[in-house]
Amino acid sequence: GQRQPRITAHAPVPADALVLARIHRVLRPQRRGIGADQLVPADAAPEQVFRAHVDPELYAQWVGPHSVTTRITRWDARTGGEWAFANDRGGEEIAAFHGCFHEVRPNERIVWSYTMHVGDRPISVSLTTLELCPDGLGTRLRFVEQGVYLDDYDGAADRVGLA
Repeated sequence: GQRQPRITAHAPVPADALVLARIHRVLRPQRRGIGADQLVPADAAPEQVFRAHVDPELYAQWVGPHSVTTRITRWDARTGGEWAFANDRGGEEIAAFHGCFHEVRPNERIVWSYTMHVGDRPISVSLTTLELCPDGLGTRLRFVEQGVYLDDYDGAADRVGLA
């Protein structure tokens, strides 16, 4: 296939990132609990959806609540690769995430796990699978997330403040 150009900070937001922003606005309210398992239609090709999850500049544009800025600190989107990012609001870090890509199968599936921290305190650990299935001109996403809240600190109600 054709090689996709690398997106820079000065480039306009590509259509695939905008599509993912719409998808994750639908997913986000439903992801607050443990064991989310959803099928969501996307009006973008699997290649675009995949790219918006593995390209760090694209990922930072749509992940997380709209009230925060995502700052990628490490990103190696390959099987066995590590990643980390922080959410900042008003110039202050409010949450940090670090994890590992367990499987990256281009345009088909991504499996990752991560720990979420507030300050130095780990508050949750999650395992997530995203499967991309061609569906006409678009993609059907299957998103499964299993999470464990640590020390009863984090839960659905606690995450609302991060929105």
